[in-house]
Amino acid sequence: MSAKNHFRENMVTPSGSIPYGDSICSDGCVYSLDKFKPRFRLCWGNLVLRRLGMELDLSDQTVIEFIRDQVVFPLVDHSIVGNARSGSIVIYSWNFDGYLLMIQRFKAFGYSQPFYSLICEFNPNKSRDDFRFIKALISRLKDLLGDYFIWDDTRTDFTFDVPYQISDVRLLSRKNPASYMGTFYFGKRGESGYTRIYDKRQEMKDHYHTDIGSDWTRIEYESHSGYPVNYDPPFLLGDLGTHEVLRYVPMDAWPAALRTFDPKTARRIKRDGLRRIPFDPSQFDILYQRLLDRLELPAPYNVEYRNREEVEGEMYELERISAELRRFAKDID
Repeated sequence: MSAKNHFRENMVTPSGSIPYGDSICSDGCVYSLDKFKPRFRLCWGNLVLRRLGMELDLSDQTVIEFIRDQVVFPLVDHSIVGNARSGSIVIYSWNFDGYLLMIQRFKAFGYSQPFYSLICEFNPNKSRDDFRFIKALISRLKDLLGDYFIWDDTRTDFTFDVPYQISDVRLLSRKNPASYMGTFYFGKRGESGYTRIYDKRQEMKDHYHTDIGSDWTRIEYESHSGYPVNYDPPFLLGDLGTHEVLRYVPMDAWPAALRTFDPKTARRIKRDGLRRIPFDPSQFDILYQRLLDRLELPAPYNVEYRNREEVEGEMYELERISAELRRFAKDID
């Protein structure tokens, strides 16, 4: 194995150049969270409006005005302008200071009234206000929703930065591979386990006009709606011996290239020509829990997609029955 490919022990990470929030450095590599997208449930029937004593019809415009006046404007400058969207699940959004707020409408089959949620998307690595806004948002929603405060995690991106040039990094994944303009993809977009690998040093040059001074490759694993993530471990190219030609095979083509050899030879290539980069996915669990603790969020209420409509329908039905009972009790009084 060439000297440049030995693991860089006790290496100082370029934390002053690469924006990190809470991170864990281990074996010269850096673990962090690069996107967090919680969804807060707002309405089953006209639950939220009724809690504030408002007898208003539930509609897109009513919900937009309610969220704007009762949630957004008390927390941010009123000059921030929202954008209406048509023909999609997201019906309105605000984009400011690295935060994206979205009102989402979900129509369950068999129910006349839709369900509404508020989604907040941001990058924990680039939060410039120590999460001041998102913490205030969560506190405001807790006050409004009371015992009905429920949230789920629609997406979290877990990043693993390694101090090697991307041409020396390999991911032997069974996920569907692809590549585009220097970025390698594994898996299906929108599903847990979807993985991106790209040259972090080049990205810093292109987007921030900063050269961090050494080669770094970023590996990003996406988590969606509580589904488990298959964290394929990364490898580093070493001495490939008589199979040195494999060094020039792109990362996304490596699994297919290995299948051209007989199984014994393929195993020998992986054993002698690759070294597993030290990688511990449990570090992501630590970072994730620390983020929830900082935001004072309980564990997420994630429901599998195949059960989501059924569960939300049951919630709506329970609220409808409760409303009928309250009206009945009021008539008796």
